[in-house]
Amino acid sequence: MKGSPKIRWPSWLDAWPALVGFFFFAWIENVFPGGSRPYSLAWVIVTYSLITWIGMFLFGKYVWLKRGDPFSVLFALFARFSPTEVRVAKGGNKNVCVICISGCSANAYEKSDLQGCVDCYECWELADDAHKEFSIRPWAVGLSRGERVSPAVVAFHITALASVTFDGFSETPGWVAIQTLLWPFVDPIPGSAIQTIESLGILLVPLLFASVYILLCGRVSRLSGGEMPQGEVIRSFAFSLVPIALAYNLSHYLSFILISGQQIIPLVSDPLGTGLNILGTAEYVPNIGIIDARFAWIVSVTSLVAGHIVSVYVAHTISLRRTSNHIKAVKSQYPMLALMVFYTAISLWIVAQPLVN
Repeated sequence: MKGSPKIRWPSWLDAWPALVGFFFFAWIENVFPGGSRPYSLAWVIVTYSLITWIGMFLFGKYVWLKRGDPFSVLFALFARFSPTEVRVAKGGNKNVCVICISGCSANAYEKSDLQGCVDCYECWELADDAHKEFSIRPWAVGLSRGERVSPAVVAFHITALASVTFDGFSETPGWVAIQTLLWPFVDPIPGSAIQTIESLGILLVPLLFASVYILLCGRVSRLSGGEMPQGEVIRSFAFSLVPIALAYNLSHYLSFILISGQQIIPLVSDPLGTGLNILGTAEYVPNIGIIDARFAWIVSVTSLVAGHIVSVYVAHTISLRRTSNHIKAVKSQYPMLALMVFYTAISLWIVAQPLVN
């Protein structure tokens, strides 16, 4: 087959390389002192690009992007919230899914509730035009499709959720207090004490999130009367946290995008910093008053509450698919509801810190 990979991706490797890559970029953003220097970032981008090209050449582009590339895995998670999907219609996906090497939704997850092959771009490329469908769907429907994803994907999603939370928490007085507490123990270690503490934070916060999630999934399993084994709950309900993650990302980065994003305006006229003024915008000064604290708070509260509501709905929908009656579905969701309320409250507290301090 044209474009066949040179090396077959080991099944045990799953998407763990993508998780390692995500940890690396999270460390660059939150800890690495050169994370804001163009020269350092240029080398990071070049290295990342080389690894991506080599990975796609050796393992095939779809396999690498689905299991080895951190950004593709992250955006695939977030894309499940979108109102669009590509699908190889049922009846036309039999042959292409058999030869799909990236692990499509129709054959990678046992007991899948999917009708047809959804959002697998390898199958989409291989399928006949008559069986290709581009569909419009309600927002967030893609989060409750019924797959039991792999442990690596669950770990990746929890890490993505935890890392952006840590990014916000690291700017609060609470984190300063933790740094002060740990300083006497870390200071004797060679190297920067601040970077060591930040590195521990970026590593331990996802582990804390994962521990709480696994613990509550066990409780969900018990409340379902054993109809949902704990492993199935862990692998099925990870997507229910995506709306809250999206809402928190919006809240956390809104000011940054609207204010720092204005730097694009002068850069389009002088992209290389050589003194050009191609479009006459090189002298533009960003307007830091484009949003105020009140507007930022309203958007943050609205998005986080809306994300919480959608997450509860997604979790309830998944539960209805897995239990024999509505009462069990509702009861089993009490622990997940508590988790979502707690995370939403923590997110609101973090977002509010720059406004009250």
